[in-house]
Amino acid sequence: MEASRKKDQARRGQIGEYSVYVWGRGDDFQLGTGHKRNRQLPTLVCHAKCPVRSVACGASHTLMLFEMPHNQEMLVLAWGEGQHGQLGFRPDSTMQKIMPGAIEALAKLQVTKVGAGGNSSWALTADGKLYTWGDNSHQQLGLGAAHRHTERVFAPTLVSPTWETSSMQMRPVTFVHAVMHRRHAGGIDDAGVAYTWGHNSMGQLGHGDRVAKNLPTRVLKLTSAVSLALGMSHSAAVDSHHHLWTWGDLGEGRLGHGVQYSEEKVMHDGIPSRERHKLDFLVEPRRVDFLRVRHSHVAAVACGDRFTVAVDRRGHLWSWVLPASPCPVLPALAAARDDTVCHLAATPGCRHLRAARPRRRPPPLRLPRAVPPHPRRCPALPRAGPRCPALTAAHARGAGSRMSRALRIALQPLDMRSRRSSCGAPAR
Repeated sequence: MEASRKKDQARRGQIGEYSVYVWGRGDDFQLGTGHKRNRQLPTLVCHAKCPVRSVACGASHTLMLFEMPHNQEMLVLAWGEGQHGQLGFRPDSTMQKIMPGAIEALAKLQVTKVGAGGNSSWALTADGKLYTWGDNSHQQLGLGAAHRHTERVFAPTLVSPTWETSSMQMRPVTFVHAVMHRRHAGGIDDAGVAYTWGHNSMGQLGHGDRVAKNLPTRVLKLTSAVSLALGMSHSAAVDSHHHLWTWGDLGEGRLGHGVQYSEEKVMHDGIPSRERHKLDFLVEPRRVDFLRVRHSHVAAVACGDRFTVAVDRRGHLWSWVLPASPCPVLPALAAARDDTVCHLAATPGCRHLRAARPRRRPPPLRLPRAVPPHPRRCPALPRAGPRCPALTAAHARGAGSRMSRALRIALQPLDMRSRRSSCGAPAR
């Protein structure tokens, strides 16, 4: 018995809180299982005694960050497809990593978080420095003019400092949050200022224009930001007052502002008039008033390719559907009305989301109580409680006095009838 208990404890420690599971497509070795077979169910890919700090999935590659137990250093592993340089290895190395391999360029840095978007990757250090590598075809790495014509960056490179229009000089940014999509990226510094860069065909950078940026540029209309999410051609952010801001492509109601129009003055035969045109995008952040009017304070937001979801402080999940107004939805993992969502995430470039709720004990099972129909109450039965719903509805309709005694007994729970029979009361 003691040996069995020790084996069970060893098994729990081996696949405990520091285990990584993978599932889904594996045609580019992005699962790290050593083969290209797909996995329908979560599969254990590694387990170790060192803490796993962060895991990120790109289009066809995976990153993992864990802490070395002997020297407290952070080690970044990468595997999968690497033809765009998203694995962070030398260009003369293999373009695919079948098994996880360490990124040597990040070994001496105190990395706190890693992320991926499309065929690009990023790493954030403890001192607020952001390193990016991989696909740079749309300047989504934010490396400035030095890499303007470089489409693939194989080594982690420090993001260029931002340009301050007020002081007309370059200023380094201390990032505390970063996010990357396939064609554009963004981050938030320690003062709550949001920066975006990369592709900008639909105004998803929020700079008031549709010009692409190759270095981090401040979003002027957004202050005190605490969270940032990016979609394929739209963006969303949450500020310190728990207000939600969205901008970019208005298609399919993904911004939550409804149908937007612009007015312009025109002349028809010398008579001034106004014409309304339907907008296809917003080039600057705009607050989602639908949630503010309903006193729903947003706590987190996530963007897919063509949708947006948000969680308020009460744990309610909101989704954007046509006709472009947020509406509450019941996630598949919420089986009861009082379930709350505590974590929300969507991998950039995906068509699904992940939501988590806090673990808690299920409520105790409560059986319905009914009043015995016999005028002489059996001592073994509980005292009179709430009536059976069917009996209560029948009495409300005035038909309770005409109900037969057999029907009343049939509506009672089976355990009630068995207890009455054991006490000597007839069960007819």
